[in-house]
Amino acid sequence: MTYQRASLFLPVRSSLRSVPWGAVCLALAAASAWSARATEAQEDFRRIDAPVPLVDTSWVPRELKKAPPFKSANVRYNLWVLGEGRGSAMVLAWDESGGAGTGYDTLYADKNLNGDLTDEGEAFFCENYDKAKHANRLRENYDLGAVKSADGSCTATFKLKAGYKDDCIEYPFEISVASARGNFGVGPLPGNLNLAWSNDLKTAPVYVLGGEAMPEVNGKKPGESLGTWTAGLTYDAWYTVKLYGGDAETHLRFIGAKAGIASPATFLRVKDGQGAVVEEIAFVGGCVCGGGYGQHLMIPSRVPPGRHEVVARTRRTPNLGGNADFIFPVTVENPGYGKPLVDPALAALKAQFPSARLVALRRAGPDLKLSQAAPDEPLASAVVGDTYLIEDSPSYSDEGHDQRMVVGSMQGDGRRHLTHALLRFDLSALPRDARILGAQLRVTMLQTSQYAELKDGAALEAYAMRRAWIEARRGPVATVPATNWHGPELIYTGPQGNPPVVRWGKPGAEDTEADRFPEPLGAATAGPFPRFLEPAANPKDPKAPREPWRMVAIELTAAAKQWHAGTLPNHGVLLKLNGAGAVYLCASEFPDYPFRPTLVLAYEGGEPLRVPDAPEENLVLARKLAAERRVPLAVEFYGKRCGACKRADETTFADEAVKKALREQVQFVRLDIQDYAQLAQDLGVAATPALVLLDALKDGPAGKQKLIEGATILDKNALLAALKPGP
Repeated sequence: MTYQRASLFLPVRSSLRSVPWGAVCLALAAASAWSARATEAQEDFRRIDAPVPLVDTSWVPRELKKAPPFKSANVRYNLWVLGEGRGSAMVLAWDESGGAGTGYDTLYADKNLNGDLTDEGEAFFCENYDKAKHANRLRENYDLGAVKSADGSCTATFKLKAGYKDDCIEYPFEISVASARGNFGVGPLPGNLNLAWSNDLKTAPVYVLGGEAMPEVNGKKPGESLGTWTAGLTYDAWYTVKLYGGDAETHLRFIGAKAGIASPATFLRVKDGQGAVVEEIAFVGGCVCGGGYGQHLMIPSRVPPGRHEVVARTRRTPNLGGNADFIFPVTVENPGYGKPLVDPALAALKAQFPSARLVALRRAGPDLKLSQAAPDEPLASAVVGDTYLIEDSPSYSDEGHDQRMVVGSMQGDGRRHLTHALLRFDLSALPRDARILGAQLRVTMLQTSQYAELKDGAALEAYAMRRAWIEARRGPVATVPATNWHGPELIYTGPQGNPPVVRWGKPGAEDTEADRFPEPLGAATAGPFPRFLEPAANPKDPKAPREPWRMVAIELTAAAKQWHAGTLPNHGVLLKLNGAGAVYLCASEFPDYPFRPTLVLAYEGGEPLRVPDAPEENLVLARKLAAERRVPLAVEFYGKRCGACKRADETTFADEAVKKALREQVQFVRLDIQDYAQLAQDLGVAATPALVLLDALKDGPAGKQKLIEGATILDKNALLAALKPGP
């Protein structure tokens, strides 16, 4: 289950203010009237904006009542505190049975906590393996079994392994703790974190299995500033959760472990000049490495300069401190704040057709004004599909999830992979009687990787597609095949192969008779990118400032006219690079709305039509239908990368009885949590998948009848019971 607080995903201003409830005469209360209820929904996440104090371990005994006849003159010691109270400290002593210098192979554990290491069952011996015969085998294993705290409130089970390096206990080992306040497991440790020891029990490090598990971001503790960030640049938030003992260095890391801590959700809490929260913008990614979790965010152009907060929202079991928001101040510089962006596509069409009506089609955020590149941009929200294809990676597709697409020859796995992108705009916003005069595609290139660089002369080319393809955005019932290098509809089944559903005529949609048209619709000069901002800069200097992004326009008039007239099926375009290098393009999920792919049209005709959200996410329509039918509105929040959501699709929501109940007993709508983050937060959603039953005739959280969380959703019978009408 994806434990990610609802407010942590793609950026939104208050969804409650931007959804046009008034259009269906069911207006929600103003945001100010919601504040008390919203606070109630967040009470399970307390705010922590200062370092958590280390646990007091001054009471831990530093002497043994009785010791075995150690053979080494350099016996190693550490201590383990079980639970949250005092009185449960276990000594570990590591000895060399053959004498000093022969290797540590005998571990003593004071399992009954009486200070006597000579008791039966407290010595664990492991014969060293012959390195020549067992080069890839862990050298020692110590299974200590279960150890109970003195008051019986918790039980810890220890399985320690020594390997990779001589005489150190490191990756992997397992420690699990069970208590009335929650269970958790520690392990495996990352390879760069070994258990600490001392040759003197009086100075031995203390590990505490209980108390606060505190995150750090980029090596900073809560309350410490992350420095100054600049809008338009990408920043990493490297998140590490540590369970602190009596010493700052004796900590256990939890990310990637079997802990009572889920993968973090990190976001930028944007504030206005008066300190009021404007929106929350999620960091994305999620690379678990070395006991940490890395995420990144390009600071959007709409973030005002000044003091803001990076929030590490951490779900923890009660015995590890409980759920909390950990606050890290950050200062944002944004010299371009409030200045309109120059759109090359819009500028070109204005000059070419000065008397025509203009419309810019883009996947907009919940607030249309917030999504504009400039106050006068004629923006209309559109359903946009995009994905990208990677050569020789038949299993790969971003399935419409990624915030960036790649085009060109990208370094990876020790070699270069050719990549293409697919992009399609729904033209429903255009009146049927409109006459298109010109069409330009605007895409934004990003400088985000050492491998993403375009050489001089490189050009982005757009080819009209002959064949349909699927973005593989999560559907209303079950996941569908994904478009990838070998086909527009393929399912990857693992190492046994890739059974075809529909294949391209040639991999990468390169068949000009079956997949795409042979001649490009248009092209944009893209290289060199990124250019140095200082002409005299040393190209070998990694700190020399370069373009963070660049917008380019590609001619699409010929295809757009036929798409709208119906003489050519609208399968969108293939974007490929003519030239050397590779580049990242902002996708339709990119958090800075104006940077998303935009189709600008000049036409003759009436005003653009309002296009609702994607059909499965039309909240306004669903609320209207629920009110008319006088049934509860069942809102499912899901995440595109939520594994439990996909399991629910394939099992629970595919069940005929569940589909019948959703059809007859409620008005069902599903919302991508990244687009409705504030709404989910105000309704108390803390994890995906989740269902919220609402009374469509009551305003906001006052209409909340029931919250159905992931464990119930994954159980067909439990979900059916929860959907039954009741008090």
